[in-house]
Amino acid sequence: MPAEVFAVMAAIGIAAGDVIGRVAVRSSSAYTGGILTSVVGLVLFGAPWLFLPSPVAVNIPGTLWFFLAGMVHPGFGIVIIFQAFRRIGVARTAAFLGTSPFFTLIVSMLFLGERPGWIVAAGTLFVVCGVVIISLEEGASGSIRRKDLGYPFLGAFLFGLVPVLRKAGMNHIPSPIFGMAASSLAGVVALVAGVKLFPPGERFIVRKKELALFSAAGVLLALGVYLYFVALNKGTVSVLAPLLFTYPLFVLIISYLSIRKLERLTIRLATGALLVVAGAAIITGLR
Repeated sequence: MPAEVFAVMAAIGIAAGDVIGRVAVRSSSAYTGGILTSVVGLVLFGAPWLFLPSPVAVNIPGTLWFFLAGMVHPGFGIVIIFQAFRRIGVARTAAFLGTSPFFTLIVSMLFLGERPGWIVAAGTLFVVCGVVIISLEEGASGSIRRKDLGYPFLGAFLFGLVPVLRKAGMNHIPSPIFGMAASSLAGVVALVAGVKLFPPGERFIVRKKELALFSAAGVLLALGVYLYFVALNKGTVSVLAPLLFTYPLFVLIISYLSIRKLERLTIRLATGALLVVAGAAIITGLR
């Protein structure tokens, strides 16, 4: 399958995981979500890498890139995203995260030397405009405080940086399974080492229900990120990142169908989502 298809499939998986995480974080903590989702990814992909023969050789540069990417996400990045879910809701958070292709495009041009062309740039602009419209929706999740916007903005930057780090790792070690295993391990290490950065009341808090929900979210997020690794192994960051960030559309659809009491779909949200899809179509169809 083309790399673009894998990127869209990754967006669906990540969106489903995010929605389940939103439900779990209501009565747990973002730190718990970060730890559990990272552990799930490590188990799912670490075990196969350890016990199955690897078709590629592991080297230090690739490992370091993957480890750095994992410290950003699913390390502290996922905690920031789950905090944003609690403070401003899934729809708004997904909207802000949808601006990440802007950061990815710039960083990939500066550090990877990619030249995406005006069609990809136009599609990226559509995606960003769409998520800005979504983020301006006042009725999406109730009123919000300005200081709470720091969480989704920081999450957007980190989420935009991660694809570049992952691609750098894939350039050295073209193995999605190893990339997932190393990134998940880095996420666990980063969160365990930085536990004191979180208030005692917002550390590891879990009950049986939240354990099941975070585990399910972790499986979907891990599979989504794995598919994105596969896509990166086949294509370029500047083209694939905007397709990955069509996931706000899937977040809206899934949350509207499953947790209507938490998230309300409005005309503005739907319009923004359609712009996101239009941008993805421009990139995929015209490029």
